[in-house]
Amino acid sequence: MVVFIAGLLLVLIALIIYLYFQLQTAREDLARERTRIGELGERIAQAESKAMLHASEYLKKEEAHMRADAVARSTRVVKGKVAEQLVPFGPEFGYNPRDCRFVGSPFDFLVMDGLTEGALDKIVFVEVKTGLSRLSKRERQVRDIIDTGEVFYEEVRL
Repeated sequence: MVVFIAGLLLVLIALIIYLYFQLQTAREDLARERTRIGELGERIAQAESKAMLHASEYLKKEEAHMRADAVARSTRVVKGKVAEQLVPFGPEFGYNPRDCRFVGSPFDFLVMDGLTEGALDKIVFVEVKTGLSRLSKRERQVRDIIDTGEVFYEEVRL
């Protein structure tokens, strides 16, 4: 019986040693996995940082481009508005500049042709366009109501 117990004890010691080494191997594997996960986390953080940097640089470039485009458009609009007011002094206009009144919107000029000479011949609504620009919806509405003859003169007394 002592031999049986000694044999059983040896088997138990061998089992404990085996389980100990299995546990050590599992701990080492776990430590390696944790290290690998940490490295992956660092790589992800670096990739996110790079992506944010690229996005920021792209947005800065786009913002600069959009600002430049807005300035260019604004400059064209201002130049157009100034040019509109100078149109009556150009040779292609065809009316006496002193007979013109700048309105701006929804049409550019009201021409009272012949008024400065004392013989009013007609009243003309003038919209100045350049290039391929077209009438806006409001400008078309003004044109259409004039074409139908629904234009009147009213005196308002205060």
